[in-house]
Amino acid sequence: MAAPTYRQIEAFKAVIDTGRVTDAGHRLSLSQPAVSKLLASLETALDMQLFSRDKKRLTPTAEALALRREIDKIFAGVQELTRFAGDLRNIRTGELTIVSVMTFGQRHVPRVIAGFLKQHEQVNVGLHLRSSAEVADWTASQKADVGITMLPVEHPAIRDELLCEVDAVCVVPNDHRLSKKAYIVPKDLAGENFVSFMRDGRLRHIIDGVFEQARVSRQLRIDTFMSDPACALVAAGVGVSIVDPFTASEYGNTGQLVVKPFRPSIAYQFKLLYPRFREPSLVTQAFVASLRDYIRTTLQPATRIRHGHTQR
Repeated sequence: MAAPTYRQIEAFKAVIDTGRVTDAGHRLSLSQPAVSKLLASLETALDMQLFSRDKKRLTPTAEALALRREIDKIFAGVQELTRFAGDLRNIRTGELTIVSVMTFGQRHVPRVIAGFLKQHEQVNVGLHLRSSAEVADWTASQKADVGITMLPVEHPAIRDELLCEVDAVCVVPNDHRLSKKAYIVPKDLAGENFVSFMRDGRLRHIIDGVFEQARVSRQLRIDTFMSDPACALVAAGVGVSIVDPFTASEYGNTGQLVVKPFRPSIAYQFKLLYPRFREPSLVTQAFVASLRDYIRTTLQPATRIRHGHTQR
């Protein structure tokens, strides 16, 4: 049994709706013989009589009326499918899963999401804060649509893209002797209680290398996992630290500590990660555009940011 065509079904609906082959032809811009041929071919395809014919008058059978009810359901489904496709195309619906390191994801990503959802109210968003290694794992396993990380990633299932690059800053307590300096260099921090990152971290090695090269010794008594607790410790007067400028500005703008440029430059790179074998959805693309716009309009005026779109 051959599958009926859309045109055959359209002719069938039109005849039942209008009650006459001629009127059905007018609705479909077809001749009467063309409509009759479509009906006959539909009956052949379904191996079922759909109309009784009496002196050129067609009367639908009970089976035809039952078929019409089923066709209405199908057409309603097609219309719903078309509407849903339009919602996807215009980002009125969809799912978005974001996984981010704490440094960027704790404060800034929620702000971007808030603005994004004002424009795309029906999109469902999941935000997960994880370590850099977990961000990579989530992206590679396609649990996340987009990841935000600070570490280089070499993985065959991941494509990365530079989001931005910023210079680390030095944070000191409000009443610190260095709070009035224009910028800080390693020798300024000689002998200072220094809040460091954990010993096995990449940034810990980079920062320690800068001081080793300058032959400057610090008091390394305090370790922490990320910039936020480091800033909290500095604000409490425990010591000084070198952190990312985004977190530092959160504390500096509220008067909890003083933020100073640090020389030589220590770069923080933030990267976007995507599953390599899946194209980013329109929702993902729109969110990333909002994220870049937030960096450009909100963060860049207060922080020197180098943008990039290098993909790998």
